Amino acid sequence: MKRIPWIVVMTAVTPFICSAQSFEWSVSPMAFLDSEFTHGTEIGPGVSLGAVLSPGGSVSYGLFLNLARTDFPVASDDLHRNFASAGVGLRLMTGGDGATIGIALGAGVFVEDDVNETDLKFTSSANGEEIVMLGVEAQFPVTASWGVTIFARDQVGGWWLGLLTSDDEYSLTHRFLLGAGVYFR
Repeated sequence: MKRIPWIVVMTAVTPFICSAQSFEWSVSPMAFLDSEFTHGTEIGPGVSLGAVLSPGGSVSYGLFLNLARTDFPVASDDLHRNFASAGVGLRLMTGGDGATIGIALGAGVFVEDDVNETDLKFTSSANGEEIVMLGVEAQFPVTASWGVTIFARDQVGGWWLGLLTSDDEYSLTHRFLLGAGVYFR
């Protein structure tokens, strides 16, 4: 019975041990577009971090973390809205050693919080929701160990409550991520 945790750990790390070329990580500056904001579309800078494991072939799976910030005026205050999302997903890329293009599908969580840096007594409650991530990605290798990645992703929120109820309050929300960065293998 004591061997079971050891077997689980070794099974989890075996893909990393067997093939160093199968692990990829990326960092990308991005533009964040929140089309569901009550005062119009919010646009702000962000960063996307990714870690992808490919067991072989064109299918890979990974973990993605996105952080962004937007500015917007409310009454006499200028507030910042901080965004964070984390998710896991599958990516299907075309094969080959040259440029590749693919689609991605994932699920995760999205959190937002308002911050006022001039009024220290200002408090805001963070809001979170489940998301489904849909996207397209293109990769252009520069060498065998690194290259350029370009992506467009839609983080669709509200889908779970939308399935459970017919109330209009729980409609689908869309938040778009557009970015370009580098990936390393």
